[in-house]
Amino acid sequence: MTISIGGGNLIFCASNNYMDINEGCAGKGAQEFRKQWPQILYEIRYRICSNAEIYVMTVYNPYKGNDPNYSKTNHFIQQINGAIQNPYYKSIYNYKVVDVSSSFRGQWYDGTWKVCAWTNFCSDIRDPHPNDCGHQEIYRLHRFITD
Repeated sequence: MTISIGGGNLIFCASNNYMDINEGCAGKGAQEFRKQWPQILYEIRYRICSNAEIYVMTVYNPYKGNDPNYSKTNHFIQQINGAIQNPYYKSIYNYKVVDVSSSFRGQWYDGTWKVCAWTNFCSDIRDPHPNDCGHQEIYRLHRFITD
């Protein structure tokens, strides 16, 4: 079972083509996620009695590292990822983390921002979701963790 979760708690806090971020909304979204995450895991493991292997993806920051919104958004993303990567939850609910956030962060040696290559966020119509190349990278990360 693959879970991509947490981004929805933040995405609606951005407006004006993702140029403006409502920090109050983002703080509330991150707080809600931290509260709900163990409840979600409990439902999967114990309420529906799933013994499936679970792979949970971290949330990545769609902004380039030199964008002023990067650090503002990163604060809230790291709160969500902190809950996902919590060793206590990982041991109790037996899941593995696929660290998409780290993979999408930073630049290549040529100065290209990875997030720009793997999303359409750096174009005029800023879409923070992965493009085909981004989905290939996510697949590679899953494959690496499962092999």
